[in-house]
Amino acid sequence: MNGDLYRTVHATIAESVLQNHAPRDNPSIPYIHQSILPKEPKSWRDLEKHPLGEHFKADAELELRNLEARDCWKVIQRSQAKTQPIPLKWVFTYKTDSEGMLTRCRSRIVVRGDLQDSETVLSTYAATLAARSFRMAMAIAAHFDLEAKQYDVVNAFINARRDPESALVTCHLPDGFKIEGMVVELQRALYGLVDSPALWYKEWTTTLLKLGLVPCIEEPCIFVNELRTVFVVFYVDDVQLLYHKDN
Repeated sequence: MNGDLYRTVHATIAESVLQNHAPRDNPSIPYIHQSILPKEPKSWRDLEKHPLGEHFKADAELELRNLEARDCWKVIQRSQAKTQPIPLKWVFTYKTDSEGMLTRCRSRIVVRGDLQDSETVLSTYAATLAARSFRMAMAIAAHFDLEAKQYDVVNAFINARRDPESALVTCHLPDGFKIEGMVVELQRALYGLVDSPALWYKEWTTTLLKLGLVPCIEEPCIFVNELRTVFVVFYVDDVQLLYHKDN
């Protein structure tokens, strides 16, 4: 029974996360150390003259395809928008491996949440793991010789849908992909929205509850099974799975 529960929990987490520090195999990315990388571009316009602009543009296309494949928004006519559209902006960053070598020119879409209408927000509360709780969990793992699996949830927030009870959030299409007279109606919790952390926390903890795990009374970011043989410790989208190898 314990083993079956562990396999269920592990399979669910592993399906939706990427193991931490996993390398990205992209042979088109130049082999450059982070110490000599040019400054990251600040806007789409900067990509035209940036030495790695084409790599950021290619990643931007991948970002758009991924968001559309996950039904993150619906493209509508501007005249159909029920709320004032707010901007989507690009955030460009470098991803490097453990040796500091470039592995990806990352392009991420972020909503200008500072312009989000309060009518579109039902709650912004999302519990976060206390430092003392993390130290306690690691002490338990060391004392009982528990196995530990570490994960980073990939694009965590967009796993959560927008609350149907809140007003719709409408955004302009991002630079480089604008369509005349068209905007997007968000259907998932994009990065930058002020309530996205709360929506993600609700989605993630609901999944853990369905797996038969329950939160610790004094720490809502540590979930355990009934026999206390499986522990899921998380801080937003960083997850530690603790269990004994006998289970």
